[in-house]
Amino acid sequence: MPGLFGCSQEGNDIYSIYATYTPGGSGEPTYKTVGTTGVYPGFDSDPNRHAQPFTMPETGTIKSVSMYHYTDVGDTSMILGVYSDNAGKPGDLLAKTDVTGVCNTTGWQTIELTSTPHVDGGTKIWLAWVYESSPGFRMRGGLPGEAYRSDETWNGGSMPNPFGDSTKTNVVFSIFANYTVD
Repeated sequence: MPGLFGCSQEGNDIYSIYATYTPGGSGEPTYKTVGTTGVYPGFDSDPNRHAQPFTMPETGTIKSVSMYHYTDVGDTSMILGVYSDNAGKPGDLLAKTDVTGVCNTTGWQTIELTSTPHVDGGTKIWLAWVYESSPGFRMRGGLPGEAYRSDETWNGGSMPNPFGDSTKTNVVFSIFANYTVD
């Protein structure tokens, strides 16, 4: 079983499942999250690169990023990333995912980072995304908005370093990072 689940979808199925617990564990890491784990009711399909700030609640190593998206665009790809803070805007690239195909189900998609940045507790990070063709995302509009929007789109499938020029929006998206405590 993988450490992180990957794609998921909502459904009305009911399953019976049980687990046997052995004290002491297997040495597998315990993942925690930083970001928005709730699914917001709004919909946005802006294809531009975005980043949203979050503050690390404790010192840890970021392993992956998860984002809630729709799937009505056919075969498309995405890149997720983690940026440092630069005076209240997304700054330098800390880590990113490989170019990854978008799951063909609506729901959370988790992608492991190609490197795993160590981040101190209390540090502001920016979770970023760009899609080749926007499947649409869950969001909440209104003030205060937190996400910043670049004028750049897919542009060959890259996450630039640094993030570049961006402007604050009045939107918050459903995106979070998975980390382990050091």
